[in-house]
Amino acid sequence: ISGPCPGLVLEDLELNKFRNSGVWLTSGSGEEKAPVLLRRLHLHSETDAEAAVLLDAYSDQPCRHVHLRECRFEGRCHAGVVIAGPVVGVQVAGCRFRGLSAGLVYRKGNAPAALQLTLADNEFQDVHQAGVHFEAPPPVEGSVVRVTGNRFVRVKVLARLDRFRTEPLKSPARWIW
Repeated sequence: ISGPCPGLVLEDLELNKFRNSGVWLTSGSGEEKAPVLLRRLHLHSETDAEAAVLLDAYSDQPCRHVHLRECRFEGRCHAGVVIAGPVVGVQVAGCRFRGLSAGLVYRKGNAPAALQLTLADNEFQDVHQAGVHFEAPPPVEGSVVRVTGNRFVRVKVLARLDRFRTEPLKSPARWIW
């Protein structure tokens, strides 16, 4: 699915045996009052797929107003949801992530991509690596991440953030630990 598609609804679908991703949006965008809605999807892969849902976007065309509601992501996927590019107004709510390597992955790109994401009331169960994995920190400007009411059961790491330095690279100050 690509480009503007306000009001698009994918509902009550079961997708399995996919090789790369069950649903792939490339700069797919809805509107605030007419979002792209993925509701009650059951995505299960028996192969090492990249993602159940892949939100891919060009740097100047973010995925906008995509809502995932009451979906189930299961199987041998690398992640239930992969965000690979800028996203605005993306909501993942009431979903269940089970038996995956990671629940949600924010992919590192060539340039930092704005991340406006809400994760609310989801359940992460038997996730082998991280419930939420940031391959790079999102940029400060233009990013808002809200995480509320989520449940983590038998998850190795709740959240992981790669490439984040706790100390500045060059500083005249001396660190004492």
